[in-house]
Amino acid sequence: MIEKPDTFRTLIEALGGVKAFADKLGVGEFAAKKMRDRSSVGVNHWPQLVLVAREHGYLFTTDDFVAMSSKRVPEKRRPKVRAAA
Repeated sequence: MIEKPDTFRTLIEALGGVKAFADKLGVGEFAAKKMRDRSSVGVNHWPQLVLVAREHGYLFTTDDFVAMSSKRVPEKRRPKVRAAA
């Protein structure tokens, strides 16, 4: 086995980048890009991701994904703008 990526961002790149990842998971490119940017993949995608990763020579479990989730990059939030009174 090859060394496993330790973040979702590096896993997405190892699986061929955003477009390839989106195609393999059955999500849109924009969604895949957001997953890469925040280094986070929704739990509902994990079963398919285990299978896709295995096709590329990586053995992951959901426990691995839980550990990877702790390395998530927080989304930058725009400050809320209050309406004028």
